[in-house]
Amino acid sequence: MPCTTKTEEEIIKKINVEQEFANLFYKDMISKRYGLTSCCPLDKLQTLEIKKEVCDWDDQKIPVETKAYKDQTTDSTYKWNFGDSPQPSWLIAGCGQFNEKCVQDGVNLDNECISIYVKDDLGNAVSCYTIYVDGKDVGVTDSNGFFKYQFTNGSAVTKHVLDLCHCFVTTGLCSQQRIDITVTPEKTKEICTTNTQCA
Repeated sequence: MPCTTKTEEEIIKKINVEQEFANLFYKDMISKRYGLTSCCPLDKLQTLEIKKEVCDWDDQKIPVETKAYKDQTTDSTYKWNFGDSPQPSWLIAGCGQFNEKCVQDGVNLDNECISIYVKDDLGNAVSCYTIYVDGKDVGVTDSNGFFKYQFTNGSAVTKHVLDLCHCFVTTGLCSQQRIDITVTPEKTKEICTTNTQCA
């Protein structure tokens, strides 16, 4: 399923507003071009035009949310160094913990995997949440609110930024860490409605 932040109901209502606006605009244009009287007064078209512009603006609006982060600085069990025991349940398979020597083709690996879990303030997983690492869009969370990211030079470049505002450090050498993000969304926005008069 592709990522979208709108519900099906919001999308259908936006389409209805667009269709109604196009229909009234066409009738207004026909009345001006051919001298025909429009069935709708001009103020109805202006009202719908304002509603359409508000919907267009709403589409471009970036949601305001507060975020809380939990990582190795607040919980030491959120960092695992290669060879540590016991292994936490959140470790990512194939990212060091199953490679007994942390070596590939005679070369010491310097990777570090980050397990990112995103949930809302009610504890529900947030899917399709865009993850930014060091200012780059690196992907979105899956249906479980999970995203895996791997650094290949974790001990060479150690300072990083998640979501453009949360700083964290890596140590490399097949280590792993977990970062939880709790997102508290803005208040529910008003959904665009269709004007059924003058259809």
